[in-house]
Parts: sequence; C-alpha cells; structure tokens
Amino acid sequence: PQTSHQGRGVRFDPVTGEFRISNVLPGAYDLTLTCNSGDRTYFARIPVDVGAAPLDPIEVSPSPLPDLTGTISIEGDQKVPLDKLQVSVVPIDNRPVMGDTQGQVKSDGSFAIKSILPGRWRLWVNGAPGYLKSVTLGDREVPATGFDIGPGPAPPLKVVIGMKYAQVDATLATPPEGTGPIFGVLWAADGGDMSTVQNFPFDSQGHSTANIPPGRYHACALSVAQP
Repeated sequence: PQTSHQGRGVRFDPVTGEFRISNVLPGAYDLTLTCNSGDRTYFARIPVDVGAAPLDPIEVSPSPLPDLTGTISIEGDQKVPLDKLQVSVVPIDNRPVMGDTQGQVKSDGSFAIKSILPGRWRLWVNGAPGYLKSVTLGDREVPATGFDIGPGPAPPLKVVIGMKYAQVDATLATPPEGTGPIFGVLWAADGGDMSTVQNFPFDSQGHSTANIPPGRYHACALSVAQP
C-alpha cells in the first residue's frame, strides 16, 4: 500500500504496517491510502491538521471501492451495436486517478467501471452516434458534465443517447459590410464542456442553419478569419 504527501509516495513497513512522513509543514491535509487485494482496490481518506505539536499515531482502515454500474439505451429505432460503445469517467477536481476509469458496454447495454473513487466525475460515452440526452444516477437525473459519487456503494447509472436534433435558423440583424467570413458560435448555457461548442458559417445574406442537441445555449457571431 501507498499513501501520498504532496505527491510523494510513502512506503509502509510490510510487517507492522507502520509509516512515517517527516518534515510536514503545518496546515490541513488529506491523508489517502490505496491498496489492492485480488481484483479489488481498497481506499481510505482521512483529514489531518498538522500543527507545531507532534500528532498522535493515526490508524487508517481502508474499505473496498465500489463498482460503478449502469445501462445505456439509444433513443428511437436506431439499430446500433451497443457493444461498440465505451463508457469512461474523468475526475473534475484534478485529483490523482487510481484504477480503471472506463468500461466496455455489453450487447445488452450494461457496463461496469471497477473500483470508482469517491469524488466528482464527468461522463463520456465513446462511439455513440448521437448525444447524451439524459443521465440518471439512482433515482435522480444528474448532468453528465458533473456528478458526485459518495464513499458507499454507487447507485446505478442509466444513460440515454439522444438521436433527435433541434434545428436552429439564425439571421444576422445587421450584417456588417466589407468584412471577411462570418461564423456563428453556440455553446451550452450550463457551462458544459467543449464538446457542446458548435460553429457554423453564415451565407452572404446573413443566414445560417445548425442542427444541435436540444437545450439552452448562448450564441454570438464573429467576423474573423478563423472561428
């Protein structure tokens, strides 16, 4: 097993399980521990306040990390082989990633990601033909761009891939004269990731059309050489 202090690994005594971290500056820390036994990963996180006085010995008891399981379905009558899809999660708070963060989807739409760490995650579905229409964690809908996994067993995820796009017809109110190409830009109003950004060109009359996933967006137009 290993823990970390400011990004450095600390070795345990293989017989007694004892460890020591020297020269720790005063402040608030998270002491984390991970270890593997068979195909399971065990994890513990303990808040530690370091002051001028020596600390009492700390007992760390890791617990097995749960699997994140779920199902994927595709809206409509699209015949897509689900076993060609792959689900992955990405940590949002830039913490170290341990273990696997992706799972292969089976032909029945089920998937499992082994040993998921507690924290805040973003969901991706690789190989999907449409867009992430909805994500339900247990009995509540959550945004794919950020949801929390607690320290206990993780509720199942239900992911629906949408195939029905909305059409947006855009017109410039006062097209500028004597400028270069004009591009429109749409991006999600909820602060989604860069995959929500849509670029589309306007014609010489200041009109354009774009097909995008349903939702709320911000929009602007740019007269630049590159959008």
